[in-house]
Parts: sequence; C-alpha cells; structure tokens
Amino acid sequence: MTRWRLAAALLLTGCQASVAPVIPPVASVLISPDTATVIARATLQLQAVLLDSSGHPLSGRAVHWTSSDPFLATVSSTGLVTGVGHGPVIVTATAEQRSGTAHLTVFAPVASVTVDQGDQTIVVGGAVQLSATPHDWRGVALAARVVSWSSSDAGTVAVTPAGVATGHAPGTGVLTATSEGQAGSATITVALLELRELAPGLSTHTCGLTRAGATFCWGSDAYGQLGNGPGGDNATAVLTKGDHTFATVSGGGRFTCGVVTGGAAYCWGSGSRGRLGNGSVAGSPIPVAVAGGLDFRTLSAGFSHACALTDDGAAYCWGDNGTWQLGTVTLKLGLTPSHVVAHVSFSTIAVGDGFTCALAVQGETYCWGNNQAGQLGSPGALMSAEPLLVQGTPAFTELGSGARHSCGVTADGAAYCWGDNRSGELGGGSTRPTPTPVPVAGGLTFSTISTGLDFTCGVTIDDAVYCWGDDSGGQLGTAAALEACDGRPCSSVPLPVSGGLRFASVAAGDTHACGLTTASLAYCWGRNSSGQLGDGTTTDRPAPVRVLGQP
Repeated sequence: MTRWRLAAALLLTGCQASVAPVIPPVASVLISPDTATVIARATLQLQAVLLDSSGHPLSGRAVHWTSSDPFLATVSSTGLVTGVGHGPVIVTATAEQRSGTAHLTVFAPVASVTVDQGDQTIVVGGAVQLSATPHDWRGVALAARVVSWSSSDAGTVAVTPAGVATGHAPGTGVLTATSEGQAGSATITVALLELRELAPGLSTHTCGLTRAGATFCWGSDAYGQLGNGPGGDNATAVLTKGDHTFATVSGGGRFTCGVVTGGAAYCWGSGSRGRLGNGSVAGSPIPVAVAGGLDFRTLSAGFSHACALTDDGAAYCWGDNGTWQLGTVTLKLGLTPSHVVAHVSFSTIAVGDGFTCALAVQGETYCWGNNQAGQLGSPGALMSAEPLLVQGTPAFTELGSGARHSCGVTADGAAYCWGDNRSGELGGGSTRPTPTPVPVAGGLTFSTISTGLDFTCGVTIDDAVYCWGDDSGGQLGTAAALEACDGRPCSSVPLPVSGGLRFASVAAGDTHACGLTTASLAYCWGRNSSGQLGDGTTTDRPAPVRVLGQP
C-alpha cells in the first residue's frame, strides 16, 4: 500500500512539472507621446506601451513602426521619428496584430525665400504686383507663411505690404521679402518710357518699342504676351525680359513677336496653333527664338499666325493654317516658318485673322488664306494658298489687315479698303462687304493707316487721326459714332478722334487703338478691361489718355 501511494505521488509530481506557463497576448498598444510637434530635420523618440487585457504592461514583444507619409516624417525600427516635410502625419506601432497611433505635426521652418517674378523694369508712375514664396530646407514651397516687404530706396521704388511695387523716379531699388528671418530680393529698375513705335495686340494687350530698342508691354498677361515672365495683367508698362534690342514689334492674338536689330525673330505668349514659330505649341512668358535661323527685316502678327519678310522680299509664315493663311495646303499647323511660294518680292506684309496680305515691290497687292468675306480682294474661291492679286487696286505705299478686312494708302494719300464690312470698317459709307477695294469716304488725305479687329484708323497729312467701324469699346476715340451695326455703336465713315492732339502714327488693335503724337508721346483709347491702355486703370476710355511713365 505504501509502495502504491509513493508511485502515485511521483506520477502526480511529474504531471505538474510538464504544464507550460500561460503567456498573455497583447490586448492594446499605446504610444507615448500620442500627440506632438516635430521640427523638420529634428527627431522625436516615441515609446510603445503594450498592455494585456487586464491593463498590465508587457515586455519582450516585437513592435513594428510605420509612418503614414514618409515624405513628411520617417520612423525607425526603434520608434525614432525624423521630421522631413511640413504637415500632419500618423505614426503607428503594431504588435501581435494590435496597433496604437500617435498624431504628429511636422513643422518646417522657412529655409529660403524667392521673389517669384525676379528682377523687373517698370516705368515712373507704373506698378507691378510681386509675390514671394518661402521654401523649406528641401526647396518645397510653404503656404500660409507671413511675408513682409521692404525697399532699399522708397524714393525710387516703394512697395506695399501686399507686394505691389510702384516706381517714383528713374533708378533702381532692391525689394526684399522676409519670412521667419529668411529673405529673398529682386532688383526693380524704374525707367522713363520714350516710345517710337506702338503695337496694340489683336487681344487685350499692347506693346511699345523705345528709341533704344527695348520692348515694353501692358494689359493682359493671361498667356504671357507681356513677355516679362510669370505674372498677371498689368495696367502700366513692364519691360519684356531678355537682353534684346528690337527693330520692330507686332502684337497678335494672345502673343507678341518682334525682330531684333540683327534680323532674328522672337515671339512670346500663347504657343497654341504654333504661334511662336519655335517648333512647339507650348507657350512662353519670355521671348523665344523663331526656328530656322532666318534673318528678317519686318514682321506682322495676326490672330493665330505670323509672317515676316527677309531682306530679299521672301515671305515666311508660321502658326495656324486652318484657312491656308501660311501660303501652303500641306500643313495644318506651321510650327516653324514656311516659305510662301510667290513669283514676286514683297516690301510690306500684313497679317489678319486667317489671311495674309503683302505689297509687292512693284506696287501690287497680293493676299492669301480665308476669303469668306472677300478679304483677299478677289472674288471666287473661299480660300487660297496661292497669293492672289487684289483686283482693281492702285499701287499702295501702306497696307494693313484686320480681322476680316484690309486697307491701303496710295502715294497721294488716298485710302481704300476691302473685305468684311459688318461694322462699317471699310469706311465707304455702307456696311456691305466687298471683295473690291472701295475708297474711304470723306476726301481725306492719309499718310498712314492701321486696321484693327473690326475697325480702322488713319493719320491724315495734317496730323489728325480718323477712325471708323466698330465702336463697341470706344475704339473710335469719339462720342460721335451714332450708327448701329448689329446692335453695336459704329460709324461707316471716318470720324476725327477727340482731344485735338496731333499724331505722327496710329495703330489699331482688338477694341483699342494707340497713337504717337508729333511730340513722341503715346496715347491710347478704347476698351481697357485688362489695362491695355496703359494708364494705370481698367476704365474704358472713349478719348485718348496718356500712357503712364513718359517724360
């Protein structure tokens, strides 16, 4: 009996020794701290606390760490967080399929500041809106940071807390933008505007050429047509960027082109339909070279294409070719200059909306492209890629092409127009379109003529400007337009521009016009929705107003 009890005791002892201890599973994970702010490029150590179902801490368990956005913060295998970017991030610790989170905010101090527009040249009395962008240590832009502005010489150029720079006197000043102790700057040059040529665009902008060959532009910059880099509309003149000396400049539809003194052509603004001629449809807010390496002596920009003449009178065109306005049927778009096949040499070229006209050195006028309104001056075909001789024209010395009409001036000062006439832009006293040139009414003797969108202006030999056609924006420069064309004010005969100024030249654009007086002062009138008159406002002007920044 004793032996049996001893065996039973030994057996019971052996069974108790083989039972494994119970290991409680992880029931929850807490992170300490669970909220915190981390500075970019600094570190924060997090601790994971593992608890069982009774809330007792556990040790010796594997923990896996992850970050919701490694571009904002990274976390090591030991819970060491390193700030990278700027913004909210969630760090998660996981053990045995249980997780805990910490909600962190990464703050990136400003490491650098750039003035987005860079160096600028404005005119006395002119202004430009500047903007500054703070960046973090990686160069990433930071939003919602306070920026303060200052000027090295407020007497030359002052700056408001909102970054509007205003020129007060010729000279230069450095404008500095500061944020969180970091600064960026731009040099602003203030110049007097001394213009010798004006080029209103077939959109809401205007450019002018100074005596020194610099190009200033004002008005809409929606497509970069002002040429001064990324920016916005400007109601006063700003210098087109690039160290170029231009011989001539021409404003088109949402783009601008010019020829430099060496003969190379440059364009800027919208690149749609190949307007810039540089082999691309991408736009550019600064001048880019027209491809091909050709040297030109003159150039004309239309609504969506441009043409230029070489020294030997050959014509080259680029841009939209939807109505064969480039002088070829083989291209839909002319991304680079295409030679216009003609059996004559040209002395002058004028580009409209979908068509082109040119004066031959012998005095004849040729046109090609869209002819739906008779703008080629030749009845028959609706389009022609071949230059057609304008029928019944005398020899012109001046030529201009508008949206759908053209006009010319003879050596003795007689003006003739042809094409569309829905707004009276032919000036013959009616609104009937005609493919045959008709004399402009009034018996005036003109020295020069310019065609705009649906209107025309000319300077007489006694230095007066007369305009006719559409007056919906006040572009005729007078309150005397009492006719109505399709419900819009217009005049089918020339009306004198008000103000009593004496002009040496005039240039017609979209729904505005500009002229240089005999004293070489620039005035503009008409629609001013984007500041295209250059007077510092966006108020329409039915009479000439002086462009700001002149002596």
